[in-house]
Amino acid sequence: MKPNSSESPTKREPRVSVKSRALKSASYVKVTFGDVTVAGNRPSAESIQANVERSTDALARIGKKLVKPGVKLSKKKGIPRFSVDEDDPTIFVRVLDGHVDRGRMVDGEFEPIG
Repeated sequence: MKPNSSESPTKREPRVSVKSRALKSASYVKVTFGDVTVAGNRPSAESIQANVERSTDALARIGKKLVKPGVKLSKKKGIPRFSVDEDDPTIFVRVLDGHVDRGRMVDGEFEPIG
């Protein structure tokens, strides 16, 4: 079915369905973050324990990488790697396909010097 020519799909009112229900028991919990309130069943002790174990395992897997500073960059042909000259922080060092150039950034472009 085509919409009427005067009715644009982007101008339609969004369809929102909200059903409210009274919190009937102590197993329901209501949490508010700013203007958003979420209500639902309180998780079971078993569910909480399982999630604690899962998050602890995930943290153990990534923990070593989080404490190691820096990033690992792989070398790719045609992709330059930039660093800053240790003696002059206004100078960039560009390594491109084994060729090393020193230069400056001018209007977002690398310009070799000398």
